[in-house]
Amino acid sequence: NKGRINLISRNNKSFNEKFYPVHLELKKWKINAVVDGEVVVLNKKGVARFGSLQNWRSESDGELFYYVFDLLWLNGYNLMELPLTRRRELLKENLPDSDIIRFSENFESSAMEFLAAAAKMGMEGIMAKKADSIYREGERTREWLKIKSNKRHEVVIGGFTQNEGSSKTFSSLLVGVYDGDRLDYAGKIGTGFNEKTQKEIMTKMKKL
Repeated sequence: NKGRINLISRNNKSFNEKFYPVHLELKKWKINAVVDGEVVVLNKKGVARFGSLQNWRSESDGELFYYVFDLLWLNGYNLMELPLTRRRELLKENLPDSDIIRFSENFESSAMEFLAAAAKMGMEGIMAKKADSIYREGERTREWLKIKSNKRHEVVIGGFTQNEGSSKTFSSLLVGVYDGDRLDYAGKIGTGFNEKTQKEIMTKMKKL
C-alpha cells in the first residue's frame, strides 16, 4: 500500500523479519494490493517441506519462495466476491518479474489422479478449490479443501536393529500396535531420522 509492505500470517502475525528475503522482494513489486500465498522452502527436487520452513533462520537453511495463488484487493477495489478463476486471472496479469515470487499453477485433473501424482513425487498433499468460489475471509469452507497424501499411524517402539558396520546410532526401529492388551509387531522404520533425532531416541531407549 503506497510503498508500505507487510507480510502477515493467517493469525495476523508479522513475518517481515522472519522471512526477510521475501519481504525485501515484495518491496520491489510495484502494486497496491492484498495477495494470498504460501512461503515455502524447496528441497533439491523442488518439493516443499513444512518442517524446513519451521526451522528456517537464514539463507543457509535453504532458499525461500513465495507462491501467490489469490488476489483479494487491487488498487482499492475489493475482489473477494469475484470467482476464484477471475481473481487468479487478475493476479497473473499483475505478477512481478521475480524468481522468489511465483504464481501457484492450477491443474485441471481429477482429485484422485492429482493426489496420486503428488504422493509419487513425495509431496505432502494437494489443495482442491472450487473454480467459481468467492474468498471467505477467516473461514474454512468445503470449497477449499486440503487433502493430505501421507497417512499416519501412532506406533509403539519395542526395540531397534543395528546393522554390522553401520555408522548410524541405529539402523531401524521395531514397532508395533496394541490389540487390546497385546502388542502386535507391525514392522521396521528405518528412514526419516537425522543424526540428532537418532541420538535423542537412543538415549530414551537405553533407559528402558
